Amino acid sequence: MLHGRTPRTAILLSKVRKKREKPTQNRWKWGVDELAVVDQKKHLGVDIAKDCSWNAHMFKVADKGKARTGRLHPILANRHIDTRIKLTVVKGVFVPPVEYAGVVWEGNKKVVKELEAAQMKAAKTIL
Repeated sequence: MLHGRTPRTAILLSKVRKKREKPTQNRWKWGVDELAVVDQKKHLGVDIAKDCSWNAHMFKVADKGKARTGRLHPILANRHIDTRIKLTVVKGVFVPPVEYAGVVWEGNKKVVKELEAAQMKAAKTIL
């Protein structure tokens, strides 16, 4: 018999059906426990929505980037620190989470604008 953690297990139903089909109202069970049906689920660190988009995840990444820029503001805005050092800090702390898997996110212009705005905020703080 399979054993799982039912409190953490959920069902994510995607919208890959024809327009005229009615949504199914199935009850999903794992043994005797009923599983929750969710609209969004985090899997391996990525939030996936039921329409198979990563928009929510990318907006969270952009918000994290903006928050990191805010936390680094005392260092980045200091005029006595060399610009090359500040650029190294930005490239080491800010850029990796924002640029990770950038090729995948390029399909959505709204998400790309949000990520670029976060990067520009960090760049403006340096100069």
